Amino acid sequence: MVDNKKIDVAEMKAHAKRVMSAYGRRDSDLYARYREMYFMEDEYKRPNNSKVDEKDWAITVSPSSRNEVVGMVRLLDTSEIHITARSGDDKAQYADKIEKALKTILRVSGEYRRARIESDAALSAVLYGPVVLYSESIGDLMAVTKNPYKQRQMQGILRHSPFLIRSINPEQSYPEWGEFGLLSHIWKYKLRGSVLNERWDANAKPDEDYTVNDIYDCENRLVYCDEMKGELFAGAHGLNGVPVISRYAGGSSLFSEPERQMGSFLYSKAKSRLDKRENALLTAVSTAINMRGLVGPLLAIDPDNVPESIRVEYAGGVRYIIAKAQQVDDKIIDPVIFQWRALLKEIGGESTIQQSTLGFGSNDGTFSGLAMLSSAGKLPLVDSQRAIEMSFRDVFLNILQRIKDEGIENTLIAPNEIPDDLDLEVSLEPNLPQDKLRNAQVAQSLGDLVSDEWKHSNLLQIGDSDEMRKQTIKEAMVKAIVGGIVQNPEIMKQMVNSVMGMPSAPPQPSGGGMPTPPPEGGEGAMPPMPQEGFEQMPQTDPMNTDMERM
Repeated sequence: MVDNKKIDVAEMKAHAKRVMSAYGRRDSDLYARYREMYFMEDEYKRPNNSKVDEKDWAITVSPSSRNEVVGMVRLLDTSEIHITARSGDDKAQYADKIEKALKTILRVSGEYRRARIESDAALSAVLYGPVVLYSESIGDLMAVTKNPYKQRQMQGILRHSPFLIRSINPEQSYPEWGEFGLLSHIWKYKLRGSVLNERWDANAKPDEDYTVNDIYDCENRLVYCDEMKGELFAGAHGLNGVPVISRYAGGSSLFSEPERQMGSFLYSKAKSRLDKRENALLTAVSTAINMRGLVGPLLAIDPDNVPESIRVEYAGGVRYIIAKAQQVDDKIIDPVIFQWRALLKEIGGESTIQQSTLGFGSNDGTFSGLAMLSSAGKLPLVDSQRAIEMSFRDVFLNILQRIKDEGIENTLIAPNEIPDDLDLEVSLEPNLPQDKLRNAQVAQSLGDLVSDEWKHSNLLQIGDSDEMRKQTIKEAMVKAIVGGIVQNPEIMKQMVNSVMGMPSAPPQPSGGGMPTPPPEGGEGAMPPMPQEGFEQMPQTDPMNTDMERM
């Protein structure tokens, strides 16, 4: 990070406000609804035109929207990121080392956050649509703080990774798109004063909240707080572009309005307000049950001798009305409500994802049936999956380019090991247990039709194919050596004696030849051992008669 150029602070602030003004309907019409659905914030809404006692209300919010989002995120969380580095049309010379370095950066970045970066990216793609990633150089972070504790902390992180990746909430992200990518990006977020002081050496009150504006354009960076005078940073960033990556899941560039460019997972359900209908339905049913309490069904009895007054009796949780009366159908809930509930579930599944594909309500099914449902549930994941893959590819390329261009020395990858024409392939394939078994069977059946590297990368999801091949060869050599030892009884006997602490066989002659066994019948010859199951017969001379043997 450099700060050697005066910038027009007022113009950058004014331009940022113009960019953010275009996202007003996105924030109010979409993101506010998504937040309400995910956090189930409709718990105080009562159905209209109702005269029910306040104590009888049982307001119930449907969890279906949140469950659908969480189910999709869990499917994505079963995935692993696989990286292939290429130089031109061939695999890069240090492809395996580059892959390990990028995965280490990603892992270390997650260790200093409340959740894994991959999990935050998955939730962002499913809930909002955009995936926004930001790469920060540890050297840049150290340059803007004089706090000795922060400096020591950054030194510790630098020993493991030269960069940290952050996932930005799309509600706080305001990108300005040009013809060939981002022209600028505004990150507007709330921050506690204590964290602001730690990050920027600001003179903020530790217990108060501050609104931070972090603005990047193609050349400059401006950071300031709405509640403070002056700027936290204002100057040229010295980078080749905006270090923020934004990719849309289900998005389209056919429309100019930001709120119409995002066809996210909850869009149809939010715009049709199906979640509101579910809440009203569940509240009506729950309130009807709550009003009735624990009283059982009603039976009207019309005896021959009608009593002078109506008598009510209770037995076994049933109300008996003994009087001159007519039987009334005393249903707690109209059956039409359940038909409405089934219709809501069907329409909701068409708008998002059928709950059965996430494993809900399939307790009586077979495992193979659940496997098929889970595989079918991956279809709606395509948009989110591709957005995550493109986002991580772009942020990884940004990191490697900075390491090479700025000559950033680190413990993971040397700048000269990054090729000039580097290209990355990043894949994120949801990987369930039944998928592993199926892919292993397919890989085995292919035989020599395809290369082992292709099987590792596309079926078995093994990114470091060269390392796996080395490990396979090593294990095969160990098995061959052990097999040879087991098949040689002399060597096996010596090993057993050594383990049991028994004396080993007599030493070999100095000539190196095998010892010659004593002649048959000669001195030192061992008598033949009887075979198991047979009695040993006395030795006889075939030329002697039976009387001579006596």
